[in-house]
Amino acid sequence: MPRLFTLFTTFAMLSASLVPVLSLTSGIYTICKVRGDRFCLHMRFGANEEIQLEPPTGGQRQQWLVTQVGSEDFILMNSAVGCQVTRGSKDSIDVPICLDDLGSVVTVSQAPGPAEDAYFIAVPGATPPRIAHDTFVNPMNATFSDPNTDSEGIYTEFRFIRVSDSI
Repeated sequence: MPRLFTLFTTFAMLSASLVPVLSLTSGIYTICKVRGDRFCLHMRFGANEEIQLEPPTGGQRQQWLVTQVGSEDFILMNSAVGCQVTRGSKDSIDVPICLDDLGSVVTVSQAPGPAEDAYFIAVPGATPPRIAHDTFVNPMNATFSDPNTDSEGIYTEFRFIRVSDSI
């Protein structure tokens, strides 16, 4: 029996080590798409507006306070504007917006592949749920994409580039 216990314990430890661990923690980040031209989430027009994607500037409008509230649940707040990422509607479609009075928890999950710092960002209640950059339909603003979409010109993987540990 002791061998069975040892075997079970070893198996449990190996299984736990194979489960992907989310390495993203609370802090201040610039969030940029992984593939294609380098564009980052940007708040050009302020609170209660759509989120843009623009080339990196290093400015506060591209810095996001990332607060972990669960294993894959986060609040993303723009550091310059003070608004939080949520879903909104414009022209009867869901779009990612940044509200100053109401935000939501987003789900950040590790994207499969070799890049350890590539993530999907999903907004609960949005249909489809995953934040994306559709370079053909809407090249300037963030949009949503179906999780099963793998199309040229639609990018759903984002890299969180740490700017600071403090929030």
